[in-house]
Parts: sequence; C-alpha cells; structure tokens
Amino acid sequence: MNSDRRKQLLALRADDGTELWNVDMEGRVVGSSPTASNGRVLSHRTEDGGPILSALRGTDGTVVWQVAAGPGPSRSKPAVAFDPATDEPFLVVLADGHSVRAFRWDDGEVVWESILEPPLRSQPRAAVVWRPDGSGKSLEDMRIFVTGFADDSDAPPMSVDVVALRASDGAGVWRTRLSAQARDPEPSLAVANGRVFVRLAKSIAALSVVDGALRWQNDGVRNSRLYSTPSGTLLTVDHEGGLVFTIETRAIIARDGRTGETVWELPTSLMPLPESDPEPGVAIGYGVVVFPLNGEIWVFHSFGC
Repeated sequence: MNSDRRKQLLALRADDGTELWNVDMEGRVVGSSPTASNGRVLSHRTEDGGPILSALRGTDGTVVWQVAAGPGPSRSKPAVAFDPATDEPFLVVLADGHSVRAFRWDDGEVVWESILEPPLRSQPRAAVVWRPDGSGKSLEDMRIFVTGFADDSDAPPMSVDVVALRASDGAGVWRTRLSAQARDPEPSLAVANGRVFVRLAKSIAALSVVDGALRWQNDGVRNSRLYSTPSGTLLTVDHEGGLVFTIETRAIIARDGRTGETVWELPTSLMPLPESDPEPGVAIGYGVVVFPLNGEIWVFHSFGC
C-alpha cells in the first residue's frame, strides 16, 4: 500500500496488519496503488527524470528491476498478464492516453508498444488483461483492454472508446465507441465471463470480448459529483457469480452481468470524498466482495447483504 504523501511503500501482514517492510520510493507514486502478484510488488511512480516502473520482492521490498516507464507522466496502475499455457506471469502492462506498453516480467525489458490512434483524451486508470478459459489457449487468444474519452475531432461530444489489443504483440483487435452522457467522472472497465463491462457517468455497458458488440446497457446508474475524482469511476466484477458491483449515490449496487438488471442494493451513508483516490472493490472468492471506502473496509456476501 502507499503511505501518506505517496512517498513510501508499505507491506503489512495479512493476518494482523503489522508492518513487514517500508521502502522510500523517492518520488510521488502514481497510479491508484501498487500491484501485488506472484511474490512481487509493482510500483509506477514519477521521479525528476520521468515515470519509473519498479518490481520489488514481496518478502522484503528489495528491488528486482527498475526501468523507465514511458515518455510522459501517467497514473496507470500496473496490470499483469499470465501465460495461458504455463499459468506464469510474463508481461507487466501500463497504459496512457497515447499508447499501451508491455514490459517483460523477468527483467522489465519492453516487449511491445501499441500506439492508440486516435488517442484517448483521458488517461486510463489501468489496462485490463483478459485470459480466456479452456485448454489449448495461447497468447494469441489473450486480450488487453483500455478505455477513455475519445480524442477525435470527428467523434460526437462525450464519446468513450473501448480498445482491445492482442496481448502477444499489442496489435489492435477492435474498437467500440460509446456515449458517456457526461464528462465527469472518467470511464473505467472490468472483464469477466466473456464480457467487457464499462462504467460510464450515467450508465453501465456490457460488450463482447470477441468483437466489442454491445450486449446490454443500463442507463439507470445514479451518479454523484462527490466521487467524480481524477481516478475515474468504481466498477467491480464477481468472476464466479457474474455480478457487477458499483458504488453510486449512497448505495452499493449489484447487477446481473448477463442482463444488467439490479439484483440487490445496499444503502450506505458513506460516499467517496472529493479529495480521495478511491479503489475499485475486489471479489475474493466464496461469494465475498471487499470495498474500501473513505478509510473503511466493507466486506459483504456478493449474493445479498
């Protein structure tokens, strides 16, 4: 986790919260938070010389490798791609409004860079990696998704583009354009069960991972400027149950991922604060979902509270 002022990286024990190690990052950590995966902690931050991507050993915070992350500042949270054949991590992916870059897991070498054309006006909070289920799948079948407001003079106002890239080489697969109805907050996405779920200012859309075709769109999302933060909107998917969770005006709402219909609603007086940098929740299996909200942790059953 990032500590106050985002200049230190802390590792805490999961069972009792005691501190394991504390590393001075010597710069402002960008992205919503570090990413922990397969015994490593991935940190994306900005120093005087530009953006830096670091891989640290999860046990003690020792730097495994550190590389220049790209041409300009970005707040993208690192995403990890796993090889379908070996189930081992092989790429670390960062995105900004102009490009998506893939770094080799072992040593941080750049594997490929895909230029987004036309670019995205807003910087993606993170790239999202999708690995198809089933045997016989290869890197050619994996996809990386990013979304943001379209930076295109021919696009209607408040247009949002969702872009799919091939994980093996960054080649473009499809691009779908949606209408956000408002510019605030920024769009975000999650992927599960063969669908890309896109959270817009006043709606949620579900697209096919194969070709980007629209499966459904729910325009009944309740929005509030209280959480119109630079980080974008909040969207979480329960991969096992197929539910889509959002934090809306004084409520956490679960919708059916197949139809977009509301399954249940949990009223709450808490709202993300304007100065906060909120995180999406996480589904941890066995029907349990965790939401961080204004310094509190909400834990509930995904099929009802």
